Amino acid sequence: MSKQDEMEKNLKFFYDNLSKWLSQIEYRNKHVVISDKKVKGVFDYFSDAFKYAMDKFPSKKFIIQHVIDPEEEVSFIMFASIEPCRKVVS
Repeated sequence: MSKQDEMEKNLKFFYDNLSKWLSQIEYRNKHVVISDKKVKGVFDYFSDAFKYAMDKFPSKKFIIQHVIDPEEEVSFIMFASIEPCRKVVS
């Protein structure tokens, strides 16, 4: 299975469970690390979730999602790339 297929399945798992998690205090407003269509960790901060996922999943086959109501207004969105940076030489 390609990395893209794996990510799409993990994202589908997230959206399939979002309404349930929004009603559970242990998930609401938390960052979840998902791999193999399973929650592998729940964190208060994206940075903690990211560090955990990078250490735990060297294959980089994971997603991190913020469990918030899609109808809520978000004033801050964080994005992190796990691909190595390429140096451009001119």
